Amino acid sequence: MSPHDRRISAILESPGFRAAMQALEADHERSIEETVRLARIPAPPFNEDARAELVLRMMNEHGLHEVRRDPEGNVIGLRKGRMREAVVVSAHMDTVFPAGTDLTVRREGDRIFCPGIGDDTRGLGAMFALLRALDAAGVETEADIVFLATVGEEGLGNLRGVRHFFSAQDRAVRAFMTIDGPVEAGMLMTSATGSRRYRLTVEGPGGHSFFDFGAANPLSAVGAVMAGLAAFDVPAQPRTTFNCGVVSGGTVVNAIPSSATLEVDLRSEGPAELAQLDARFRELVQQCVAAENARRKAGTRELTFDLTLTGDRPAAAGNPDSDLTLCNAAALRAVGFTPVPQSASCDASIPMALGIPAALLGWGEGDGMHTVNEWLDASWTSARPHLTAALATVFAAAGVGGN
Repeated sequence: MSPHDRRISAILESPGFRAAMQALEADHERSIEETVRLARIPAPPFNEDARAELVLRMMNEHGLHEVRRDPEGNVIGLRKGRMREAVVVSAHMDTVFPAGTDLTVRREGDRIFCPGIGDDTRGLGAMFALLRALDAAGVETEADIVFLATVGEEGLGNLRGVRHFFSAQDRAVRAFMTIDGPVEAGMLMTSATGSRRYRLTVEGPGGHSFFDFGAANPLSAVGAVMAGLAAFDVPAQPRTTFNCGVVSGGTVVNAIPSSATLEVDLRSEGPAELAQLDARFRELVQQCVAAENARRKAGTRELTFDLTLTGDRPAAAGNPDSDLTLCNAAALRAVGFTPVPQSASCDASIPMALGIPAALLGWGEGDGMHTVNEWLDASWTSARPHLTAALATVFAAAGVGGN
């Protein structure tokens, strides 16, 4: 047994942890009810205010110190320890779903369905559940615990909330833990998947499909970019991917469009591979627009294009030997999971890129993330091992021994 396994074992057997787990189990239905309440409040990226106001009230009601919303919109509260150095426990408030999405909640047995209820509304509910468990057990920590509800984790939010949090920090953060998910049983985040997201807009003269035939067509150029990207050969390791997610343009079938737009997502677990893919994509865009211009009828206007970077998430290797990662792995083993090192793109990506130990904690089981059929398993049986591992990791990171 490793030193970290022994440490986690001592934590699990300690009176404080046992009392906290009893409180967590007794509190489970309340935590699920809070999750449902939060899920009914729309929280698209850049429009998290309504949900944030409820989270702010909840933090105040739970007696946290220095509760506030920062200039970016994050909600922050402090549970004081014995020293100013801090650990962070976070969850994100935004979901991928746009305004107007039907957020009706329905329950079928242990499954609760609602867009965004798992990613990451349940993370918010679990964050408050862990806080109440610490308080109910009278747990004192060495480090302050900052409870952080972030904005802008999803999509074009580009991790703006957690970026701002670290840009404005005036204290040392020795560990960062985000509750997100659902995550696979045993998932151990050891690196951050980087991404670069682009919006390509191509503009031209437009015209009649018959009389102006031969004019440069923005959609043809965009189509060539899509075909060219699809032909890219990318490495399997480190895993590298690309996706054309949104394409639009034109008005009617018998008109040459005057503009076309394409949104692209490039990802890699390796910084060098992501940079290479990014450079190849940008060169491809120039080639495809130039080729369409070269084919145009003499005397007609050229296409122009704008390539805007809409998202930039870092690819970063974490420290597999950090105390936080080793404790997280030991906690997963202690509940019967086999730790599987994986890469992820989430709020933990930013501290990982800054060299701060970071972990991704799970809350239970669910599926259908980023679809309107999203669901979570509301049973304590499902939640127990995940929350046990999460709480043990928090105990270790914040400095609560096994006494």
